[in-house]
Amino acid sequence: MENKFTRYINKAIIFKTRIWHNPSSQNIFGLDFKPRYWVEALELLDVREFTDNPYSINRGFKKDFMLQGLYSRAVPGETKASRDVDFLQIQEKIPYGFRKGDLESYSNWWQAVSIPVMQNNLINAWHTAINAGAKEIPHSDNVQSYVDSTTVESEKELVSRPSDFSITNKQGVSFTRL
Repeated sequence: MENKFTRYINKAIIFKTRIWHNPSSQNIFGLDFKPRYWVEALELLDVREFTDNPYSINRGFKKDFMLQGLYSRAVPGETKASRDVDFLQIQEKIPYGFRKGDLESYSNWWQAVSIPVMQNNLINAWHTAINAGAKEIPHSDNVQSYVDSTTVESEKELVSRPSDFSITNKQGVSFTRL
């Protein structure tokens, strides 16, 4: 039987992040190794399928306040390997990081993270985390410090379309909740 409908699922990837602060940085590429503020993805916490449809409760979804009141459930058929691949892609994606050993990827990350708009977003996230009770932890170099928070990255994943069940196409939209 052929599938006559294209089906997407909305996945929320929930992970622990670390917001770094380097007060000695002047945000100058080539002079500073890292910008004044930057964020990195640390640890995968959960992967959830979500929807805004309240009738989805009939399909096993539950209201999830971590996802700002959307309805979520475990992703059907999700394996640890696929979760790890999703998380690795996030770790190498702007603003969370770059591909190790790839100078172009590092340069693109630096330029994206050091622009004033992104720096202001990271400063706000830093202060929001501190105000919510997160502790500023000095790094061993006595220059940088960090706070930990939780981030949700959402993506729409194509899971099936007519006559082709194996294609996965990911398009990302992100929002952050500390």
